[in-house]
Amino acid sequence: MKIKTRLFIGFSSIAIITLFMGIFTFYTYFDLVEISKYHSYIGLPATNTISEIRGKLFESESQALEYIISEDDAEKKEYLQTKSEMNLLITTYESIIDVKSQDENTFLANAEIDEMKQNNISDIKNSASEFYSLIDKMHALHELGQSPYEIEETMKLLDKQEHIFAESVNLAYQMEFNGILQKENKLDKITQNFMMYSTTFIGFLIASIFGIGFLISNSISKPLLALESSIKKTISEGLQEPLPLKGDEEIKRLTQSFNELEFSLKKLDILKDKEFQSVKNITDMKHALDSSSNVTITDTDGTIIYVNDKFCKISKYPEDELIGQNHRLLKSGYHTTSFYKKMWGDISNGFVWKGDVKNKAKDGSFYWVRTTIVPILGKNEKPHQYIAIR
Repeated sequence: MKIKTRLFIGFSSIAIITLFMGIFTFYTYFDLVEISKYHSYIGLPATNTISEIRGKLFESESQALEYIISEDDAEKKEYLQTKSEMNLLITTYESIIDVKSQDENTFLANAEIDEMKQNNISDIKNSASEFYSLIDKMHALHELGQSPYEIEETMKLLDKQEHIFAESVNLAYQMEFNGILQKENKLDKITQNFMMYSTTFIGFLIASIFGIGFLISNSISKPLLALESSIKKTISEGLQEPLPLKGDEEIKRLTQSFNELEFSLKKLDILKDKEFQSVKNITDMKHALDSSSNVTITDTDGTIIYVNDKFCKISKYPEDELIGQNHRLLKSGYHTTSFYKKMWGDISNGFVWKGDVKNKAKDGSFYWVRTTIVPILGKNEKPHQYIAIR
C-alpha cells in the first residue's frame, strides 16, 4: 500500500470521527436550547403564574368575608380588583398552556400531560367562576337581609367550591413543578451523556491519531532504519546482500534503488579489479620492455612523447631534448623516401611494421637497430599513437 493511501485512510477516519462528534454535539446543543427555551418561555412563566393564582386565591378568601358583610365601597373595590386580577392570571396561564400544546418539538411534547393541563385549566376557570359567583350571591343575600338558613346553605356551597378551586390550582402547580423537575432531570441526563460521549469521542480521536500516526511512522521508519543500517554497513564493511522489499510502495522503490546501486557498485568493483590487473600487466610489460629494449612512443605525426633510458643511452640524447621533437631528428639520410613512405603507409593503416633502421646519434655517430613499430588503435579503430621497440 502506498504511503499517501495510508495517509488518506488515516485522515479520513479522523475526519469521520470528528464529523460524528460534530453531529452529536449539534443535536445535543439543539436539545439543550429547546429545554432552555421551555424554562424561559413556558415552564417558569407557567409556574410563576399558577403561584400568583394561589396567592390571589388566598387574598380572595380573606377579602370575601369583608366584602360579604361590609357595605364599605373600599372593601368592594379591593375585592373586585382581586377578582379582576385573578381572571387575568387565569387567562395568562391558559395562553401559556396553549403555546406549549402547539409546540411542534417532539422532544418536549407530552400529549397526555398537555391534555391533563387543558382539562385542569377548564376546571380552574369553571371553579373560579363558580367561586366568585357564590361570593357575589352571598353579598347580595346579605344586602337583601335573607334568612340565616339560606345564607348558611350558600356559605356551605361557597366553602365546597373554594375547596374545589384550591384543589384545581394546587394540581396545576404540582404539574408545572413536576414538569420543571422532569426537564431539569432530562437536562442533567443530557449533560451527563454529552460529557460521557464527548470524553469517549475525544479519547477515541486522540487514540486514533496516535494509532494511525504510529502505524504510518512504523511502516515508514522501520524499512528506512533497515536501509540506513545497510548503508552504514556498506560504508564500514563493504557491499552487503540485497535488502528484502518490504513496506509501502515508495519504500519498496527506494529499497530497490539502493539494491540496484549496490549491484552497480559491485560491477564497478569488478571492473576496477580488472582495470587494476590490466594496468599492472601493462606496467609489468613496460618494465620488461624498458629492461630489455629501447622504446619510444610518438603521436600520429611522429612527435616523440615518451622515451626510455635505453633509447636515450643509444641515441646519446637526454630525455628533455627528445620529448616534443619529431622522429626525423634521428634520420641518418641512409634510407630512401620510398622506405619511409612504405613504413608510414603500413603503420597508419594499423599494421605492425618491422625492419632495420640506421639512425644518427647526437654526437654524429651512426647505429643500426632492428625496429618493430606497433600502432595503438583508438575508439574509431584508427591509430592515435605508435610504439617503436628496438
